[in-house]
Amino acid sequence: MSGFVRLPSAVALAAGALLSAGAPVLAAEKVSEVTVREGVSVKFIENTDAGADAPIVILFAGGNGIINLHRWKGKGSPSGNFLVRTRRHWASSGFQVVVPDAPSDRRTDGLDFWRTSKEHTGDIAAVIAHIRRSSKAPLFLVGTSRGTISAAAIAAQMPPGTVTGIVLTSSVTRYNRARNKNRVQDAKLDAVRVPVLIAHHEDDACFVTVYSDLSAMAKAFVNAPSVKIVGYTGGGNYRGDECGPFAAHGFRGIERRVVGDIAQWIRTVAAGGKP
Repeated sequence: MSGFVRLPSAVALAAGALLSAGAPVLAAEKVSEVTVREGVSVKFIENTDAGADAPIVILFAGGNGIINLHRWKGKGSPSGNFLVRTRRHWASSGFQVVVPDAPSDRRTDGLDFWRTSKEHTGDIAAVIAHIRRSSKAPLFLVGTSRGTISAAAIAAQMPPGTVTGIVLTSSVTRYNRARNKNRVQDAKLDAVRVPVLIAHHEDDACFVTVYSDLSAMAKAFVNAPSVKIVGYTGGGNYRGDECGPFAAHGFRGIERRVVGDIAQWIRTVAAGGKP
């Protein structure tokens, strides 16, 4: 079943071998790397400062999923993507934070039509195996824009008990004009058996992330114990493309509120409460 909530802004497992812990890029951040397939690795930002008992959030960027951590020197943010640029808000909210890059063999093509694949799920399973060496805390998959496809597809394919819940922000509900990229509904949503939170800006004008599509999408999670839709208004100072990170699509101007609301939902689910 699904619930629909409107929040105005004014109320404001393949085991991967660890290759390198990397150099610290902030006081609590580091770039780690795991082998995911023969000759292929995934780099990811890792912040475990909240402690081993804190819930874990894996944040999936949108677009082609490439954030170029192999070139990032640790200053600022490697991407303006909503989840990547707010990763420190997630950490300060009391979560262990993981932000994966595209695998080394997809640094050119990215994750288009890869996000629903078994290989993509296997890559993230290797990242999770690394995380599980130091923490058994509840684990949540959080995606934004095209990252919502990853979060949904991986949750659908993972063994029971691997994922505690998923969060979809600015969900991709429609195909692009060339129909050469996935949407959330291409994942096996009936195989998702964990709580689902769907957060979306009501003024999101991106043509593939349509707010009015959410109710139908939510109904496809027929085996999820709960599905909640939260709509937002407000923000501003937008710039760039309507599908870009600094538009309503990326919750520009209300980032802290959105992260805070999602954080509360995650804490509730992690504690075994009713979301």
